[in-house]
Amino acid sequence: MSSRRTAQSRQPASPPANAEDGTAHVRAALVKLFDWRDGTGADWKLMLESLYRAGFKLADDQLADDAPGP
Repeated sequence: MSSRRTAQSRQPASPPANAEDGTAHVRAALVKLFDWRDGTGADWKLMLESLYRAGFKLADDQLADDAPGP
């Protein structure tokens, strides 16, 4: 008979208290996402370009949301 392990449910992370805390969370998530696990580390150029594009997309979308209606 095989034994089955049940994964412990993880508590959701609380929102960061400030931008500095948020930066640490974003960096950790990005490094984990962009690390190809081939021993060369994270692809920093791809990571930075992706973050740059995502930041401007968020800003553009926010500006559109804040624009006055017709």
